Amino acid sequence: MIDRIELRVPSKAEYVSIIRAFVTDLSRRLGLCTSSVEDVQVAVSEACTNVVLHAYSDDKHGSELVVRCGIKDGRLTVEITDSGQGFADAVGKPKYTRDRDGGFGLVLIRNLMENVSLDSSPDQGTVVRMSKQTDRSGVWRSQVRSSL
Repeated sequence: MIDRIELRVPSKAEYVSIIRAFVTDLSRRLGLCTSSVEDVQVAVSEACTNVVLHAYSDDKHGSELVVRCGIKDGRLTVEITDSGQGFADAVGKPKYTRDRDGGFGLVLIRNLMENVSLDSSPDQGTVVRMSKQTDRSGVWRSQVRSSL
């Protein structure tokens, strides 16, 4: 069985820090080591910032950003979803390329996390999935029980 947690927030910059705090606490409770917690923080922050900056046109500013976390056998999976304009154009070419304003977000996420995938369609939104494994698979349940 997979434990799932979902957080829905407006797609605004001020909510990225709330998401970051949420996944940081969850990662620590799951038993990820300090460097892995930091990897999750940076990767999730980058994915959420990409949504805030790129997913929605001005007329949809403030649209929703969804963060779903799944926990199973010591693996934390994080999914960042938006219903914005998509990462690729109609022929599948990325809309955003490396330039002086960035473009390294997905490269960074792929280097920090395991099993990274990206699903995107024009005007249908984007889903970024990423995971991180810990070698302490029983920690989550024991910590929850001891904190009750």
